Amino acid sequence: MESFEKVEKLRQRANVSYEEAKAALEASGWDLLDAMIYLEKEGKTVKSAGEKYVPSIVVGEDEGNSDDGCCKGKKSCGADGEKFKEFCKSSWKKGNENFFVVTHKNDTIIKIPVWAMILILIFTFHITLPVMLVSLFFGVRYAFKGEADFEAVNKAMDKAGEYADSVKEELTPDKEQKED
Repeated sequence: MESFEKVEKLRQRANVSYEEAKAALEASGWDLLDAMIYLEKEGKTVKSAGEKYVPSIVVGEDEGNSDDGCCKGKKSCGADGEKFKEFCKSSWKKGNENFFVVTHKNDTIIKIPVWAMILILIFTFHITLPVMLVSLFFGVRYAFKGEADFEAVNKAMDKAGEYADSVKEELTPDKEQKED
Protein backbone atom coordinates (compact mmCIF):
# COMPACT_ATOMS: atom_id res chain seq x y z
CA MET A 1 0.00 0.00 0.00
CA GLU A 2 1.36 3.42 -0.92
CA SER A 3 1.99 6.12 1.66
CA PHE A 4 -0.85 8.27 0.36
CA GLU A 5 -3.32 5.39 0.65
CA LYS A 6 -2.21 4.68 4.21
CA VAL A 7 -2.61 8.35 5.13
CA GLU A 8 -6.11 8.40 3.63
CA LYS A 9 -7.15 5.18 5.41
CA LEU A 10 -5.87 6.46 8.75
CA ARG A 11 -7.45 9.86 8.17
CA GLN A 12 -10.85 8.24 7.52
CA ARG A 13 -10.62 5.73 10.38
CA ALA A 14 -9.42 8.18 13.02
CA ASN A 15 -11.35 11.23 11.76
CA VAL A 16 -8.22 13.39 11.80
CA SER A 17 -6.73 15.82 9.32
CA TYR A 18 -4.35 14.75 6.55
CA GLU A 19 -1.41 16.35 8.34
CA GLU A 20 -2.18 14.61 11.65
CA ALA A 21 -2.56 11.24 9.92
CA LYS A 22 0.73 11.67 8.03
CA ALA A 23 2.60 12.74 11.15
CA ALA A 24 1.24 9.76 13.12
CA LEU A 25 2.27 7.34 10.35
CA GLU A 26 5.75 8.85 10.13
CA ALA A 27 6.11 8.63 13.92
CA SER A 28 5.06 4.95 13.90
CA GLY A 29 7.14 3.76 10.96
CA TRP A 30 4.15 3.77 8.54
CA ASP A 31 2.32 1.06 10.47
CA LEU A 32 -1.43 1.73 10.47
CA LEU A 33 -2.19 0.03 13.77
CA ASP A 34 0.66 1.76 15.58
CA ALA A 35 -0.37 5.09 14.04
CA MET A 36 -3.95 4.61 15.24
CA ILE A 37 -2.73 3.79 18.74
CA TYR A 38 -0.43 6.83 18.61
CA LEU A 39 -3.36 9.10 17.68
CA GLU A 40 -5.52 7.63 20.45
CA LYS A 41 -2.79 8.23 23.02
CA GLU A 42 -2.47 11.80 21.80
CA GLY A 43 -6.26 12.19 22.14
CA LYS A 44 -6.63 13.24 18.51
CA THR A 45 -9.08 10.57 17.35
CA VAL A 46 -12.70 11.60 17.11
CA LYS A 47 -15.22 8.77 16.96
CA SER A 48 -18.51 9.32 15.18
CA ALA A 49 -21.70 8.60 17.10
CA GLY A 50 -22.23 4.87 17.25
CA GLU A 51 -18.96 4.06 15.48
CA LYS A 52 -16.76 1.35 16.89
CA TYR A 53 -13.04 1.10 16.39
CA VAL A 54 -11.74 -2.44 16.03
CA PRO A 55 -7.95 -2.62 15.62
CA SER A 56 -8.12 -5.97 13.78
CA ILE A 57 -9.92 -4.26 10.91
CA VAL A 58 -7.01 -1.89 10.41
CA VAL A 59 -4.52 -4.76 10.64
CA GLY A 60 -6.55 -6.80 8.14
CA GLU A 61 -6.60 -3.95 5.65
CA ASP A 62 -2.88 -3.41 6.03
CA GLU A 63 -2.31 -7.07 5.28
CA GLY A 64 -4.54 -6.86 2.22
CA ASN A 65 -7.40 -8.93 3.57
CA SER A 66 -10.06 -6.55 2.31
CA ASP A 67 -8.85 -6.08 -1.23
CA ASP A 68 -12.13 -7.61 -2.38
CA GLY A 69 -13.80 -4.25 -1.67
CA CYS A 70 -16.28 -5.73 0.78
CA CYS A 71 -16.10 -2.85 3.23
CA LYS A 72 -15.10 0.02 0.94
CA GLY A 73 -16.87 3.17 1.97
CA LYS A 74 -18.63 1.51 4.90
CA LYS A 75 -18.07 2.28 8.54
CA SER A 76 -18.67 -1.31 9.60
CA CYS A 77 -19.14 -4.55 7.72
CA GLY A 78 -20.56 -6.29 10.77
CA ALA A 79 -23.56 -3.95 10.94
CA ASP A 80 -24.90 -5.21 7.62
CA GLY A 81 -24.43 -8.80 8.73
CA GLU A 82 -26.30 -8.12 11.95
CA LYS A 83 -29.15 -6.46 10.06
CA PHE A 84 -29.42 -9.47 7.74
CA LYS A 85 -29.33 -11.84 10.71
CA GLU A 86 -32.14 -9.93 12.44
CA PHE A 87 -34.14 -9.86 9.18
CA CYS A 88 -33.79 -13.64 8.87
CA LYS A 89 -34.83 -14.17 12.51
CA SER A 90 -37.92 -11.97 12.22
CA SER A 91 -38.87 -13.53 8.85
CA TRP A 92 -38.58 -17.04 10.32
CA LYS A 93 -40.69 -16.02 13.33
CA LYS A 94 -43.38 -14.46 11.13
CA GLY A 95 -43.31 -17.48 8.83
CA ASN A 96 -44.02 -19.77 11.78
CA GLU A 97 -46.72 -17.55 13.33
CA ASN A 98 -48.71 -17.21 10.10
CA PHE A 99 -50.29 -19.95 8.02
CA PHE A 100 -51.45 -20.64 4.49
CA VAL A 101 -54.85 -22.32 4.77
CA VAL A 102 -56.62 -24.34 2.06
CA THR A 103 -60.36 -24.93 2.59
CA HIS A 104 -63.13 -26.70 0.71
CA LYS A 105 -66.74 -26.03 1.70
CA ASN A 106 -65.55 -24.45 4.97
CA ASP A 107 -63.53 -27.54 5.93
CA THR A 108 -59.81 -26.99 6.41
CA ILE A 109 -57.84 -29.31 4.13
CA ILE A 110 -54.32 -27.99 4.66
CA LYS A 111 -52.82 -25.53 7.12
CA ILE A 112 -49.08 -25.01 6.68
CA PRO A 113 -46.65 -22.29 7.83
CA VAL A 114 -46.11 -19.50 5.33
CA TRP A 115 -42.41 -20.36 4.98
CA ALA A 116 -43.36 -23.87 3.84
CA MET A 117 -45.74 -22.47 1.22
CA ILE A 118 -43.03 -20.14 -0.04
CA LEU A 119 -40.64 -23.08 -0.43
CA ILE A 120 -43.31 -25.11 -2.24
CA LEU A 121 -43.94 -22.23 -4.63
CA ILE A 122 -40.24 -21.66 -5.26
CA PHE A 123 -39.46 -25.26 -6.09
CA THR A 124 -42.71 -26.46 -7.67
CA PHE A 125 -44.43 -23.33 -8.96
CA HIS A 126 -44.93 -24.86 -12.42
CA ILE A 127 -47.12 -27.55 -10.83
CA THR A 128 -48.52 -25.78 -7.78
CA LEU A 129 -49.88 -22.64 -9.47
CA PRO A 130 -51.90 -24.46 -12.16
CA VAL A 131 -53.30 -26.89 -9.56
CA MET A 132 -54.30 -23.98 -7.32
CA LEU A 133 -55.94 -22.17 -10.22
CA VAL A 134 -57.92 -25.19 -11.40
CA SER A 135 -58.95 -26.08 -7.85
CA LEU A 136 -60.67 -22.69 -7.54
CA PHE A 137 -63.30 -23.99 -9.99
CA PHE A 138 -64.00 -26.94 -7.64
CA GLY A 139 -64.74 -24.74 -4.62
CA VAL A 140 -61.31 -24.77 -3.03
CA ARG A 141 -60.42 -21.48 -1.31
CA TYR A 142 -57.12 -20.11 -0.05
CA ALA A 143 -56.37 -17.70 2.81
CA PHE A 144 -53.61 -16.55 5.10
CA LYS A 145 -54.24 -16.63 8.84
CA GLY A 146 -52.14 -15.61 11.79
CA GLU A 147 -50.84 -12.63 13.67
CA ALA A 148 -50.04 -10.51 10.61
CA ASP A 149 -52.68 -8.45 8.81
CA PHE A 150 -53.64 -10.35 5.66
CA GLU A 151 -56.94 -8.58 5.03
CA ALA A 152 -56.00 -7.18 1.60
CA VAL A 153 -54.44 -10.45 0.41
CA ASN A 154 -57.40 -12.50 1.62
CA LYS A 155 -59.84 -10.13 -0.11
CA ALA A 156 -57.95 -10.61 -3.38
CA MET A 157 -58.06 -14.41 -2.91
CA ASP A 158 -61.80 -14.25 -2.19
CA LYS A 159 -62.35 -12.22 -5.36
CA ALA A 160 -60.40 -14.82 -7.35
CA GLY A 161 -62.65 -17.53 -5.91
CA GLU A 162 -65.80 -15.55 -6.72
CA TYR A 163 -64.56 -14.96 -10.26
CA ALA A 164 -63.91 -18.69 -10.69
CA ASP A 165 -67.46 -19.38 -9.48
CA SER A 166 -68.94 -16.87 -11.93
CA VAL A 167 -66.97 -18.35 -14.84
CA LYS A 168 -68.05 -21.83 -13.77
CA GLU A 169 -71.73 -20.72 -13.72
CA GLU A 170 -71.43 -19.21 -17.20
CA LEU A 171 -69.90 -22.38 -18.60
CA THR A 172 -72.23 -24.81 -16.82
CA PRO A 173 -75.41 -25.52 -18.82
CA ASP A 174 -78.71 -24.78 -17.11
CA LYS A 175 -80.79 -27.66 -15.74
CA GLU A 176 -83.54 -26.88 -18.25
CA GLN A 177 -81.12 -27.28 -21.15
CA LYS A 178 -79.95 -30.64 -19.77
CA GLU A 179 -83.54 -32.00 -19.72
CA ASP A 180 -84.14 -31.15 -23.42
